[in-house]
Amino acid sequence: MDEIITNLHLSSLTPATKTPALLAAKITLVLTISDSNLPLSTRTSFLASSITQLHFSVHDLPSDDLLAIFPSTCNLIQTQLASNKGVLIHSGIGMSCSAAVVTAYIMKVRMLGAFEAMDLVRERHGGIMPNLGFVNQLVVWEECGWELFEEVDGERRKKSAYEEWKGEAREGSGKGKLITWGCAGGVKEGKGKGKEKLIDEVCMCESDA
Repeated sequence: MDEIITNLHLSSLTPATKTPALLAAKITLVLTISDSNLPLSTRTSFLASSITQLHFSVHDLPSDDLLAIFPSTCNLIQTQLASNKGVLIHSGIGMSCSAAVVTAYIMKVRMLGAFEAMDLVRERHGGIMPNLGFVNQLVVWEECGWELFEEVDGERRKKSAYEEWKGEAREGSGKGKLITWGCAGGVKEGKGKGKEKLIDEVCMCESDA
């Protein structure tokens, strides 16, 4: 379990089940970002220790809409940190789903591009590697200005970058370019507030839907 910024922690499954360690770190909120929830015994222990746990059901698949939970997870994290309380974000191995959620929060509160924020998280929790679909979604999050919806003529609508991504995910088209770390070859392309990165075209997995 690593502290990314003050009171915001990231881990794999095992540290998330250690109630005494969570209490020692002042963690009173645990967000589980995974297709399976924590064991019942752990959740029972949390209840007895006044630790709140919320489960966001996400599969570690490029086509899963992780973007959809970013507004909720960012608000939950912000509320917790504003109260000077600890929050733990975890997934199975703490490298993809949960790392992307933490990165999305860092992007919003520090107004960073996707890759600047991922670099910051990597410095404190080595080896994070969100799947390429989640990396692409972080770029979309940046393009949306860290808000997925906007008011148009009194109507709440998805921002165009989010709407476009959802359409491509439904079609399994993989249109556009996914930015990756340290690709061999490729070309350089500036991306918003992020650094220039090497990019390759990568097909997204077809959605099960």
